[in-house]
Amino acid sequence: MLSALPLEKHTVITDRESYRMSELLNDNWHTEAILSLLKTKEIRKGAIETLLRTLLDESRNIPFPSNLEELSEIIPIERTAKFEKKASKVPRNFTLDAGNTGAQEILRRSEEHEIQILDWFSDLFPVSLKQIPHPPIVLYARGDTSLLKTINSIAVIGTRNPTEYGRDISHRFGYRLGQKGIVVVGGLAKGCDTAAHRGCLDAGGHTLAILANGLDSIYPHTNANLAQDIINSKGCLLSEYEPGVKAAKYQFVERDRLQSGISKAVIVVETGKEGGTMHTATFATKQARDLRVVRFPQDKVTVEQQGGYARLINEFKAIPIDAENEDELDRFVAAVEQPTTIKGKNKNQTSISDW
Repeated sequence: MLSALPLEKHTVITDRESYRMSELLNDNWHTEAILSLLKTKEIRKGAIETLLRTLLDESRNIPFPSNLEELSEIIPIERTAKFEKKASKVPRNFTLDAGNTGAQEILRRSEEHEIQILDWFSDLFPVSLKQIPHPPIVLYARGDTSLLKTINSIAVIGTRNPTEYGRDISHRFGYRLGQKGIVVVGGLAKGCDTAAHRGCLDAGGHTLAILANGLDSIYPHTNANLAQDIINSKGCLLSEYEPGVKAAKYQFVERDRLQSGISKAVIVVETGKEGGTMHTATFATKQARDLRVVRFPQDKVTVEQQGGYARLINEFKAIPIDAENEDELDRFVAAVEQPTTIKGKNKNQTSISDW
């Protein structure tokens, strides 16, 4: 599989009807072509996903289109939709010109802000995120993108308004995981996520923050320094939103599926019965990720925390992990490092073995 070239090497191609891409430029063309599809309003993401899976299927032996004209011709292939059992269809009469103009703008702004774009043809695009329902088509990254190839990552998440004890446990778990070489995944949100990111950094570890907005800005703004510290410590910021896209409520829900999707397990430190954390728990369950919830000591339990804990145990079948038992956390980490296949699930899905 081919790797995406650094953005600073991007070359704008002209006369696409006659110009055949060299092998060196082909990776850049993959990205430009896919962005052109995404920015063409007549084409739905489902159709793009279907096309990409078909092009990546070696048994189909369909070459990647070399220019916009060829790309336009291959999009409406009905046999592709039938083969993939997809309902997505594309109008016969449309052009990719407007979409390509949008793609060029994304490439320009990404280069301006030192954002790397990863598409499905990049070796750095996490395989786990191609396998989840409604996968992202492209990813935008700042920092050390080699972190995306790690096989051991755990999301540590929770409420934006934790108790002092919940904040301390988030930091402690992030620190211990960082010590163990586990990549700590979070959403750069205030509260539990921030504490876990900081704990990992304090241990000299690497952490991955997935944002619900374009990477030319940081949300929340109060975590701008944390975001820079993550990058400086060979961590990574990741988003599926292009530069210029501001945070919106529904995008946080979409972001949550990536937090669990890129992780081998999800640890919920503290949450109430409702809230964004429950979205991530829902996705973790649907994606067959191991879901853990921190058990607080009795003297640290609040009514809100107890409600969230009970819901995760009863409704999501989360497994409790003791806040004060470091050996228990270490055994969990050891289990994370040894994936096993889930019976009855897709062969590419993994689960942490019982311990």
